[in-house]
Amino acid sequence: MESGGVTLHKTAELIRRKSLSPVELVRERLERIHRLNPLLNAYVTICSDEAEGAAREAEAEILRGGYRGPLHGIPVSVKDIFHVRGVRTTFGEKRLESHVPGYDAAVVERLKRAGAILVGKTNPLYGEYFPEPEYGLTKNPWDLGRLPGYSSSGGGAAVAAGCDLASIGSDGGGSVRYPAACCGVVGLKPTFGRVSRYGAGVYGVPNDYVGPLTRTARDCALVMQVIAGHDPRDPFSADAPVPDYLAALDGDAAGTRVGVPRDYFWDYLDAEVEAALRGAVARLGEMGCSLVDVSLPSVEEVNEVHAMLSEAETAAYFQPLMDGFPAETPDILYQRIEKGARASAPNYIRGQATRGRFIAEIEAAFKEADVLLTPASILPPPPLGRFEFSHAGKDWDIGDLASRLTRPFNTSGHPAISVPCGFTKSGLPIGLQLVGPNFHEDILLKVADAYLHAAGTQTRWPFSQ
Repeated sequence: MESGGVTLHKTAELIRRKSLSPVELVRERLERIHRLNPLLNAYVTICSDEAEGAAREAEAEILRGGYRGPLHGIPVSVKDIFHVRGVRTTFGEKRLESHVPGYDAAVVERLKRAGAILVGKTNPLYGEYFPEPEYGLTKNPWDLGRLPGYSSSGGGAAVAAGCDLASIGSDGGGSVRYPAACCGVVGLKPTFGRVSRYGAGVYGVPNDYVGPLTRTARDCALVMQVIAGHDPRDPFSADAPVPDYLAALDGDAAGTRVGVPRDYFWDYLDAEVEAALRGAVARLGEMGCSLVDVSLPSVEEVNEVHAMLSEAETAAYFQPLMDGFPAETPDILYQRIEKGARASAPNYIRGQATRGRFIAEIEAAFKEADVLLTPASILPPPPLGRFEFSHAGKDWDIGDLASRLTRPFNTSGHPAISVPCGFTKSGLPIGLQLVGPNFHEDILLKVADAYLHAAGTQTRWPFSQ
């Protein structure tokens, strides 16, 4: 089967009808991974033997009539911060390159239960690792001289390149959505508490989230149906009903009220990014959506206090547990705890007040709109190896550049999705961001799916031949 335009939902239908062998599919994906990973450096670990064994088991089960659902026999990857039993988990640190956990993270458990097949662990390019991540930089499959985002960028690159059909990342300030925007794929940060973080070795409290990177909104819905839900092992997991995400995708967004914040989010935009976003807003209007101006006046202040709140709350949660930390605890988590321990009480209290005010502004906006729309990033994917930029008369580091438009919604807890909305003249992807009410990822997926079908932006892929 030709790899360039393959999607999870189309592949799943072929497997369900027994028109496609999971063994053949996984072997083809592994061949593609081994061929492209030397170029992309998207994977830290490739699980060839484990994946082939799981594919044989899946095929035998399906032939016996034991089809489990749309992820059965589907090749997927997870970011190399999630524990996988019997497979090394490095957290991007050479110190832990021989660490092999004896249990699966919750998200891995759920994927395996659904019959998904793990083909690899993707490269986690955390900002703390720049400028020289220990396992090297991942490259953007659309342009090998460009960055594919950071943090969950290995997953974004792998999905865009057709190496696997879905990847699971984590998002502490945009780390699923920014790679999705840079790589031209769909990336969802769910509501805080929607997906369990049990077995994720690196996370902040409460600003880190687990979410999927996929080629389409429909693919994203299929993955979310499997990974969402309450888990008592995660103290922050929400016991909230999980909707039927696929049922929400009826292809029609007419009547949806789309709120467009005019303050902050449109500042400093690259001209091609702005043109693509304004085109997307116009397209939604043509689709029958109502366009509504909304205001989030506290967003800039929230952006400024995001890191302090995250680090302070991470320290408050983890410090009492530090005496019992195993040797395999990643250094990056220690760094965040140490930073958070230095936060002052007055600054934390003021930050909490700012967050509360911002959440109230978002909730007020949702009385006028069903979803909010913003750009996902200021610039197209930046050149590889550059971590400081001068743009629009302002100096930026890569963290501020990447997460300026995404991290406010990590602080607020609301679900947000990055959706491809076109390309620059040089062929680099551009993404828009949709934000929804808490526990309404279904609305985001509905609008994203309808928009992608109407706009036709996902008609070509890198390495398609």
